[in-house]
Amino acid sequence: MANLQTLKSANATRWAKAKLTRASQFTTVAQRLIAAKARYREVSRLTNVPWPFIAVTHQRESSQRWDRSLAQGEPWNQV
Repeated sequence: MANLQTLKSANATRWAKAKLTRASQFTTVAQRLIAAKARYREVSRLTNVPWPFIAVTHQRESSQRWDRSLAQGEPWNQV
């Protein structure tokens, strides 16, 4: 198994080569997540989880729907 320094170096090289090819698709979502920053920060305060992680997870799991579970996107009003 590679040591930590080797992995750091390999990841730095990957990031340097990375290119964002669908920026227009991300911009709209990013703006919506940032607009809800105050709500995410409150959840962060209660959970000690960084708000950007909460926001991205909320988008991934429930398309930022506030009536859905953050974890799996299931509706809050159903068992």
